[in-house]
Amino acid sequence: MCTLLSRLAEVLMRGRRDRRLNEEVRLHLDLIEDELVAQGMPREQARFEARRQFGGVDQMKMRHQDQRGFVFIDAVMQDIRFAV
Repeated sequence: MCTLLSRLAEVLMRGRRDRRLNEEVRLHLDLIEDELVAQGMPREQARFEARRQFGGVDQMKMRHQDQRGFVFIDAVMQDIRFAV
């Protein structure tokens, strides 16, 4: 029951969830980038390499959203927002 309520809350608070996920991804990328810079890599190259090492950001976000919410309800809510 707790999982059900948690998932429903995630769907209803999608904007907040997306902001938290974006922030978490940014922090991970920054950590990788900073580590590469500390190893002597130029900042711009480190930024590119961090994204390469982290993998597909958009794909990771989509997988996370599928795991955290109800895909069907999420799709309906998105359709309603688009229609409005």
